Amino acid sequence: TNIARVYSAILDSMQLEEVADPEGFLETQHVIIMFTDGQANMGGNPIPKVNQIKHLVTKNDPTREKKLDLYVFGVGDVYKDDMNGLVSQRDQEKYFFKLSDLDEVQKTFDSMIDESTSVGLCGIHQDYDDENKRRAHPWLAQINVARSQGSNCMGSLVTSSYILTAAHCFKEEDTADKISVTLEKGLAVKVEKYILHPDYDITAKQHMGIKEYYEFDVALIKLKKAVTMSVNLRPICVPCTRETNGALKLSDSEGTCKKHEELLMSNELVEAAFTSKME
Repeated sequence: TNIARVYSAILDSMQLEEVADPEGFLETQHVIIMFTDGQANMGGNPIPKVNQIKHLVTKNDPTREKKLDLYVFGVGDVYKDDMNGLVSQRDQEKYFFKLSDLDEVQKTFDSMIDESTSVGLCGIHQDYDDENKRRAHPWLAQINVARSQGSNCMGSLVTSSYILTAAHCFKEEDTADKISVTLEKGLAVKVEKYILHPDYDITAKQHMGIKEYYEFDVALIKLKKAVTMSVNLRPICVPCTRETNGALKLSDSEGTCKKHEELLMSNELVEAAFTSKME
């Protein structure tokens, strides 16, 4: 494996970035993540290239050391001592992770995330925890409307105070006090009001022989009290928002609705999940 060549390519790229935008380079938090089997058997010793990267970022200023994070994920029979020159060395922080195989990557990344700063970020989920299925879809909400012909719907938390759902869940006579929302087992929240899309009209095309018309079938539920985010309770990402820019790693200028569509709908098949009840 030619690890030295990888770090050499990273160094070249960083040098170009510095030339193009010197001030921006100084402000950037540089993070390098290397996956390796530990066998550096081509291209020579990679440590000199890593040291050049360190020098490029720190400029021999110890206060700038935190501007560079060097991680190594060792897959298989990799020993930490062999990786010491390739990772950042800071007290109380872990930069080397040993994995038995690549299936452990997502779980390991989650263990690196500081939950105190990430719980409010949209779209974060853990789909490998069979014991806690809630974490696979932490934005799910179950919505029940108390009436003779009850309504049972699902929705998604989009902020700490709003849930996105379908307009057809509600009838004209429904009031907020008849609506109950469950965000996770044992957590029921009260509703302040619901807001239907102004253009939603299920009967809009009956004159054309279309009995039910579901365009604009969307509604928002406003909660009486904002909920507290946690690993079991996170918002879903909504296109055309700043939060989704962050999830897609786009700047505000790059994050147009068109760009979101290109990235999110770029494959012929898009993975989807359906559920009719709270797990």
